[in-house]
Amino acid sequence: MTKTISDPETERLRAELGDTLDQLVDQLNFSRRIDEKVAEIQYKANELRKKKPLVFAAGVAGAAAATGLVVWGVVRYITRCGCK
Repeated sequence: MTKTISDPETERLRAELGDTLDQLVDQLNFSRRIDEKVAEIQYKANELRKKKPLVFAAGVAGAAAATGLVVWGVVRYITRCGCK
């Protein structure tokens, strides 16, 4: 027959350990944290689009221009150095 320990100190330590494990799970669950951050950024972008459409459009145009410049630079580098 096993004896259960119901000492208040033991119960407190168990609860503390459970809280610590929950915190570790929250910190190490990268996929959930990434999903939450993506949802937050989408929400902020949508709010900006609604409140300040010209600023949003300028941001989109700037991002598109930056992407185009990066692609152009990579293609130019590859064609000049003869890399394949």
